[in-house]
Amino acid sequence: LAAFARRVGWRRVLVVTSLLHSRRACATVERAGLAVVCAPAPSRQFELFANGGPESARERVQIFGYAFYEAMATLLYRVRGWI
Repeated sequence: LAAFARRVGWRRVLVVTSLLHSRRACATVERAGLAVVCAPAPSRQFELFANGGPESARERVQIFGYAFYEAMATLLYRVRGWI
């Protein structure tokens, strides 16, 4: 993406991804040398904040698992120097 953006003269890009994934995704694109406008999108898998949040224990466990995955992936990206 960064190579293409430089080739076509873009200096800033819009990164649209899920709310929980947006921090890592935007940091990765910034690390590649582009200015980023980060635009988290609502999840299609579960409700984080709308309608009072998750309705069931199962949904809360699913969200916790997803958040834990993102935390570990962010740590991995830091260790590898990607962010």
